Amino acid sequence: MAIYLVQFLWGGSPHKPSSMDLCETCNVRPKYKEPNGYQHPFCGKTCARNKMDQNMQGHSNPINNGPRNTVNEGYIPASRARSRVDSSLRELHSKDAMWQSVVSAFAHDWQDNHHPTIEKILNISLPNDVRKRHEDYRKYLDAKTGAVELKTYYSAQCICDLGVNDVELCNWESCGICNVVKSSFDLFCFHTTHETGRHGRGIYTNLTPARADHFATSSTSSPYRVMLVCNVLVARSKDPREPMQSTSGKTISVNDGERVFVSDSAAVLPRYILLYNNLK
Repeated sequence: MAIYLVQFLWGGSPHKPSSMDLCETCNVRPKYKEPNGYQHPFCGKTCARNKMDQNMQGHSNPINNGPRNTVNEGYIPASRARSRVDSSLRELHSKDAMWQSVVSAFAHDWQDNHHPTIEKILNISLPNDVRKRHEDYRKYLDAKTGAVELKTYYSAQCICDLGVNDVELCNWESCGICNVVKSSFDLFCFHTTHETGRHGRGIYTNLTPARADHFATSSTSSPYRVMLVCNVLVARSKDPREPMQSTSGKTISVNDGERVFVSDSAAVLPRYILLYNNLK
């Protein structure tokens, strides 16, 4: 009876949904459908976030729990009021030097000769204020313990056909990739303002594309899987596996050898969108 009422209130036809139509997290409410007919695995943002948190915790690795590094307070986190930063995309040509560089790094970082093939690369042009806050964050770290810049990879669900017919970012709340690129990591899928994992709330990216690929979900109408290449600033540490903390005890960055956590979006710049094929 409860399922019948939920289905009726969600605007669907008043019949009991099959198990295939139920949310894969709660298994109670119907899966959410976009206006274009695309059906998500989850009923809404709460279940999507819960599933994402489970995935992140499940892929976490033990780290050194010894004495932790600290930095003094003083940096004012970037405002998360921005929902759009007017990022623009430009497709790279396969003969471009940057294309070759990105493809080569992807193949090397996959750490396996059997890796997917990149079909398209979209260069992300970010507005000046986003670049400025990133440089301001670098100066903040340099004034404390020093800054280290890492190349990382990030994946999330991409429900649109990005790169299939054009290189325009979509406006769907449930498209994790487009929300991240448009907001420069201020907003995620369903407009959540952070991810949650073992190091707390913040942003979790990956040192290898193979690991990032675990979190990639694509539209069934797209032939591509989607991944971001990012630049991430972390605090310099004698042992990168030790969480770097502020004097208040808040973890601001961790590099555990596979995943990189930062607590503020100012530390991360999305640089390229990779459209690649499924690994057979």
